[in-house]
Amino acid sequence: MPIYKCPRCHGDDVYFGTRQEVRSTGGFDPQKYVTEVQKPFCRKCAEPMMNMGPTPEEAKRTNDAIEARVNFLFSKKGYITIFVVLLLAVGLIYGVWSVINGIVQCMDGYNYETKVIDGESIYINQCDAY
Repeated sequence: MPIYKCPRCHGDDVYFGTRQEVRSTGGFDPQKYVTEVQKPFCRKCAEPMMNMGPTPEEAKRTNDAIEARVNFLFSKKGYITIFVVLLLAVGLIYGVWSVINGIVQCMDGYNYETKVIDGESIYINQCDAY
């Protein structure tokens, strides 16, 4: 839980109350709407509290999690995982490209193979659809 500080009395006794807040959707034609949110308030003077950031323990846990993720990426398992994902992506792209290339070649009608049988050239269509 973050550290909260009251801007009026500089207290740190906090409670969370439900308040209505007007928000906007954004974009070209923003629409406004009302929603209920949980906000921190000072128990002494009911002033909205300022968020002073995470506690030192929370900051340390966050940094440890980021460091563990980075250490995994540069570990042996991380390299193997990245290699397998790249191999699967290349295989998928090659498969899709092969299918599209085969369909396009069959659609243009120029997918013929020439065979010489008994001295005559015979043109055989390689597409299954024709």
